Amino acid sequence: MRSFRATLFSSAAAAIAISTSTAHAEDRIQTSETYIAHASGEKKTADGKFPLEAVLSEIHRQFGWSFIFDSRVVAGKEVKPITSPTALPRTLAEQLAEVDLQLKKISKKTFVITVIPNIDESKIIALPEKTKPFNDVIIVTSSSAIKISPAVSGKIFELDERYLTYFNAATPDRAIFDLPQTLASVTPTNTVLFGALAGVSFLDLRGLGPNRSMVLVNGRPATPTFSSPDTAFGVDLNRFATPFLERVEIQTTPASARYGSGATVGAVNFVLRSNLTGAEAGAQYGISEFGDRKQLALHFVGGTDLLQNNANLTFGVYLAQSTGLIGADRPFTDEGFGLSSFTEKGLITGVVLENGSFTPFPDGEFFVPNTDRTVSPFTGSPEQLFNAVSQTALVPELNRFMSYMSGSANPSSSLRLYAEVEAGLIATDLQLAPVPVARTRGPDLETGSAVTIPIANPTLPQSVLDLVQDNFSSPVQSIVLNRRYVELGPRRDKINRYYLDLVIGAEFSRNEKERYTLSYRFGKTQSDWTIRNRVNGGNLTTALQPELCEATPGCAPIDFFAASGVSSQSQQFIRTPPINSKYILERHEVSLSANKSLSGVFADDITLQAGADFEYSLIKTIAHSRPDITLIGTSTVPAAKGSVFKNDFYGNVTLPLLSPTSWVGALEITTDFRLTRSSVYDTFTNLETRATWHPSDAVEFSAFRHIGHRAPSVVEMFAVSASNGFPVFDPCGNGLESASPTIVENCMSDTPLGVGANFTQSGALTNITTFGNPDLAAEEVKFYGASATIKPTDLITRIPGEMDITASWLSYKISNQILFPGGGLINNCYSSVGLSDDSCGTNPLTGNPRIRRDPITQQIISTEQTAINSGAANWQGLDIEAHYALKPESSVLFDRFWVNVLHTYTDSVVATTQQGNAERLDGLLGFPRHRSLASAGIDRGPISLAFLFNRRGKVLTARTDNPFAKIPAVTYLDTSLRVELNNNIYVQFGVENLLDRDPPPASFSFFNGRPTVFYDIIGRRYSFSTRVSF
Repeated sequence: MRSFRATLFSSAAAAIAISTSTAHAEDRIQTSETYIAHASGEKKTADGKFPLEAVLSEIHRQFGWSFIFDSRVVAGKEVKPITSPTALPRTLAEQLAEVDLQLKKISKKTFVITVIPNIDESKIIALPEKTKPFNDVIIVTSSSAIKISPAVSGKIFELDERYLTYFNAATPDRAIFDLPQTLASVTPTNTVLFGALAGVSFLDLRGLGPNRSMVLVNGRPATPTFSSPDTAFGVDLNRFATPFLERVEIQTTPASARYGSGATVGAVNFVLRSNLTGAEAGAQYGISEFGDRKQLALHFVGGTDLLQNNANLTFGVYLAQSTGLIGADRPFTDEGFGLSSFTEKGLITGVVLENGSFTPFPDGEFFVPNTDRTVSPFTGSPEQLFNAVSQTALVPELNRFMSYMSGSANPSSSLRLYAEVEAGLIATDLQLAPVPVARTRGPDLETGSAVTIPIANPTLPQSVLDLVQDNFSSPVQSIVLNRRYVELGPRRDKINRYYLDLVIGAEFSRNEKERYTLSYRFGKTQSDWTIRNRVNGGNLTTALQPELCEATPGCAPIDFFAASGVSSQSQQFIRTPPINSKYILERHEVSLSANKSLSGVFADDITLQAGADFEYSLIKTIAHSRPDITLIGTSTVPAAKGSVFKNDFYGNVTLPLLSPTSWVGALEITTDFRLTRSSVYDTFTNLETRATWHPSDAVEFSAFRHIGHRAPSVVEMFAVSASNGFPVFDPCGNGLESASPTIVENCMSDTPLGVGANFTQSGALTNITTFGNPDLAAEEVKFYGASATIKPTDLITRIPGEMDITASWLSYKISNQILFPGGGLINNCYSSVGLSDDSCGTNPLTGNPRIRRDPITQQIISTEQTAINSGAANWQGLDIEAHYALKPESSVLFDRFWVNVLHTYTDSVVATTQQGNAERLDGLLGFPRHRSLASAGIDRGPISLAFLFNRRGKVLTARTDNPFAKIPAVTYLDTSLRVELNNNIYVQFGVENLLDRDPPPASFSFFNGRPTVFYDIIGRRYSFSTRVSF
């Protein structure tokens, strides 16, 4: 807990506040050596002592005391755990006196530890602190137990609360995406066209997919968000408010055996603040140099002790608003990018003959209607194009309301109860360019969503009639017009995402060496997607038939060839009312665990853990459709539902084979194992093993291995996408004489998929729907890694300060990948011998054929493609991490200086198809070979100045020699100045993108010509924030 009444920082050193839950002070309470070992990773000495910091942490776990001390003072001090609650203050004071320290009480539950006055403070050794960014305050929190293996916990990289607030991270996703180990693959800037997923931020470690990176809250999986069957699903990072967080722990190696199979690549754990006494209020405001992208956030967090200090309740509320940007707001997207042939004038692409078939103009020509009722050939000149990006959101508007509550109580010395609740609303308002309609996509399998105007319509200009007569000899029924409905204005979408996570549990300690936990977790996310300003195809057809329109109430005729041919009454008639769909995911989980320590085998205790998780997950899509509306320009959302029950059995053993006093140093081996069973997929296992060797305090070597699986998620098994018509190539159609013998034999077969002789493909489109697949198998995962850490300042004492450097080589291989095919279903089927491929069979969700032909015309009228297991992905590379901190004994320049550097070198990324075809992805846009993040700062009295450097190496947008495919390296610089007005108030000023770097052009990629997902598109921006504690 951060005590709001206590001074947490001093110019001499960092103060450390340690707190957890309260306990019944008059009961007999025994501190658990096992808990100290697990929580701190420290070992007991031969005379039964632990490091002082670890013992203080355990005292606060049971009694709720807070301690403030000079961090150098406690370095190297060791005391015994205290087991006498009736004389706790006296006993602690006596033990501190033995190490030349004294205890002073400054409030009811707050104590100061200082040096006994006759000790020369100038001779105190420098603190061997953890030198991660702004880690002055180490806070042990979370009212619920976190399942974590001691040997691996030390390898977790942390972003603490001070770091997040220093660099103005209104949402922690920005800080996480800055890390070289992550890829910003799903963010608000690249999801604007993702429908119900617009505005989300998903974690994607190593760029291997959000479905392989797990998000935890206080050590437990958070409930994800979904909208369609896709691998792009996960926990929306927008749901986390920075003021609610104590720290963020990033585990960048596989953690499936510890947390569940979803942690294939790693996990990020958001640790919430808890056990607070007091209150805090704060505000943050930001604005870009253009006067837009305004951000305002307000929060209140507080807590109090209850039941005579035997319980604590902590709560918080957070309100935030961020305005959006559209393409017209930035010059690099307002000019020259996103030009589209879909304009308000339209584009005549062909005709529908009287037999109902679509026929294009000879030589594939298109024609543009002019306002003088003439037509011109389409040449692609700027005046014939429309800048769709200028009216489309670059960053959607985001409004958030979040709350949380954390409580704990100790009814007795051996029992602790806890509960946590998170709930909130994330509202995304989105603007898209006006509805485009085209023959190449839509519900009609001949004309898609394009406008079909009867040839007898009196609004058709004579120039159009002449054009049809000159080019078609067969009788024509109607002309086909691609068009953009600019008259209706931009499309408006609103997505409200609700989330609720609840945890209740109990922890029972039988004695010092045994601990048992039982918990229940409920989670629910719901996305409500409302669309506006779409076109009602039925009413449009009516408005294009004058006689029918005249007989229909509210209808006004439309003349697409007149300057004002779509009147306000016509617009109202063809505009759809708001249409809403819901996407719901629920989870229920019961967890049991037991921890035990065994003595007498090795010099230190063996620690054992075993547990079980029982989880039920459900997804449901509720489509609010109306039978009187045919949506144009938007896919129809179908209803879907599915559930899965799974249970995990896991265990951990930590073997301290050699103690630090042995002649070769300390050696520890940790093994985690998890067995997963399900009501849908087959049983599988995950196994992790790690060996850590400390030849000295200044050197560490580690090796780790993981072999396991990732289960298909409930989304990958049961979700259903929106349906729409898309162009497909029928292998049995034109060109069969040049096809392979296998395709010819399959096309001539006497099956529902055969067509016989003389077949010609005439259908322009096929209705395509994507489904999950309950028959999916688990992915197979193999990982190995090795790391080395050295502390130069411990090896060479002449070097001032504290420094550590870590290098880690990592290699991932994921085979039998779960993928959603991009359209190869038909070809895969007809290329297989005897139509034996799964793509020729039935959809396990519906029982329908995956490929269906019309029994009369034999045209392919629908396909139901499902998720499949196919191919492999490999990633290997090097992580380098370096930290340095200096607190000089005396300096007129600064009290503290620190610098941290993270660098990831991506050696290779290879995607392999099921047929064995390999593609190198390293060096392309998503996988730069080099990414670096550095932070540095100085503290002087109440003033702190910090800088953040973020560099993304050069990449290619495509494997080509074209120079326009090259994106140079880009470096961003942020800075922040904090002033602590007193012990309870600080103000902070920040500048992001100080150098005002525009995103580089990205030819061959991205509809707006800029890789906005990976580079800053907002420009230089300024922020001000303050927090007040009371």
